[in-house]
Amino acid sequence: MNQPTAFFSRHLLTLLLLICTLSISATTQALDPWSDKEIVGAVLAIGLQDNQKPIIAKAVETCVQGYAADVKKLLRANNQANLKRKILKKRKFRLKDLDSTLIPLLTEEQIAPYETFKSLLTQKMALPG
Repeated sequence: MNQPTAFFSRHLLTLLLLICTLSISATTQALDPWSDKEIVGAVLAIGLQDNQKPIIAKAVETCVQGYAADVKKLLRANNQANLKRKILKKRKFRLKDLDSTLIPLLTEEQIAPYETFKSLLTQKMALPG
């Protein structure tokens, strides 16, 4: 015969895991860079040429989606020590990769608006709380 406490604990654990999974998938979906008007405005302020637009769009999407995948992987990992530091390190890595891809493509006049865009993107990728 099952103990009521063990039965309750097992179902509570299942419910908590379901909630965590749903919140992780909601977080991943919320990181679409083109759904934010401020991000789109900052990209438009860069003044991209037609040949730069698809390259920059792909690089930004790769950065944001890669960061979301990194965070999701870290949240599922067994070792939760220094989780905030690990997430910040992943964000820094993704933004450096974005810089190495985009800065060679930009002209001198586009660098300053790009830095503004990158700081806004960094704020949007920040941890809550």
